[in-house]
Amino acid sequence: MLRDGAAMPNRASAAIAWTIAAGIAFALLNTLLRVVALRMPPLEVQFLRYFSGLIVMSPFIVRVGLRAYNPKGLTGQLWRGAVHMRWSRNFGR
Repeated sequence: MLRDGAAMPNRASAAIAWTIAAGIAFALLNTLLRVVALRMPPLEVQFLRYFSGLIVMSPFIVRVGLRAYNPKGLTGQLWRGAVHMRWSRNFGR
């Protein structure tokens, strides 16, 4: 209970709200990138995508340090990249 007698929000409700907000943000980002990708060269689109990701992640990286984001299993990262390239080649057209 808070001082004024109002109940604290349920943690599950907060988690659901964050999940919905993240889904909406993800959908908006994909829509925006689709529109931009049709009007710009592919290399510029990729640069902007990774640069915007860096901007979004910067506060988290500054807070916990860059070392926390080093890959633990490089083999898994390489497999992920290979599968992604193969998937893009077959279905990304």
